[in-house]
Amino acid sequence: MVFIEDTQLRQNAQSFKKLAQLQGALINLFEGLGVPYENVPPTWWQSYCGARGRSFKEQKNNAADIPSPGPKASKLLSMQFVYTQFGIETDNDNLADAICVGWYAVNHMST
Repeated sequence: MVFIEDTQLRQNAQSFKKLAQLQGALINLFEGLGVPYENVPPTWWQSYCGARGRSFKEQKNNAADIPSPGPKASKLLSMQFVYTQFGIETDNDNLADAICVGWYAVNHMST
């Protein structure tokens, strides 16, 4: 089974459009191959992994211990989660997010 992060409209409409097209192409491929898949909304895995506060202020407070000027609070929290949970130290927020989606999926797979 394949789990993919669902698209979410942010500030950049062009990025959203490209991601939605990619998601559609992947879904077409999965269905054509008979591969089961599930879209995982970002809020689901972020909440499960503690990478999401109820507000931006709460996210910022949760991420206060993490020294990094780069990624936003939710990204820092996903990197902190993979370090705490698995001992994986990375500054690549995309890798951390993918690990979090995988962890969410393993613990919420439909049978």
